[in-house]
Order: sequence, then structure tokens, then C-alpha cells
Amino acid sequence: WKTFKEARDRAAIALKCKDDAKCYGEAVNNKKLTLAQREKAAVMIGILKNGREALPALIKALPLREPVIRMYLLESAKRIGVKTDKKLVAALEKLVEKDSRRKTKFHGADLATYDKIALANVIRKVKPTD
Repeated sequence: WKTFKEARDRAAIALKCKDDAKCYGEAVNNKKLTLAQREKAAVMIGILKNGREALPALIKALPLREPVIRMYLLESAKRIGVKTDKKLVAALEKLVEKDSRRKTKFHGADLATYDKIALANVIRKVKPTD
């Protein structure tokens, strides 16, 4: 039953936001939504052609410690972020510094490694991935 509920939640946010990156940006930061809905929002920011419109919301959401959402956010950052996005680069650098000091992994996820990979991808790109 849980799997069907999560699928329904993901579909609900997709039906609400359609191709509106800003809507997904708001959703990823909305703690009243389910984890599945926030995950879907994080994925969609990186998939949509206008995903860069949600860049401020993505930057705001990046510090989330929930590993699945964080990994989707980092994937979206790698896809839409470029080296001239100073706020994104600064946010990623801050995450690398903070998560590198943690001795334990968070729910089994080595967030520091994911942070470093995303940062390396973003600072080498001059235009977003299509």
C-alpha cells in the first residue's frame, strides 16, 4: 500500500505543477508535503527545460539532511547549475565543508561525497545540460 500511496503523491504534485519549475521549487521546500512529493519536485527541477527558474528554491533546499531529497537536489544542481551561479557554488561549498566534518554518515548516505561531486560538476560547466 505504501508504494501506491507514494506513487499517488508523486502524480498529484506532477498534476499540480505540470511544467512549472517555480511550482516544483516551492514544493520541494514545503514541509507540509509528503516526502514522495518533495522528491518528485526535486527531480523535476533538473528535468524541466525551464528548471533554472527554480534555482533560488533549489539553493534554499540544498541543506536538507534527508538523503534522498538531497541526492535528487544535487543531481538537479549538476544538471542546471553553471560556474557563474555564485550563490549555488557558495551553497555547495558550504555543504562540502559542513558534511566533510561529519564523522558518521547520515542514514547510510555519504553526503559529503555527493556534495563534492555536484560542486565539481557545476564549477566546470559554462551552460546548463539540455
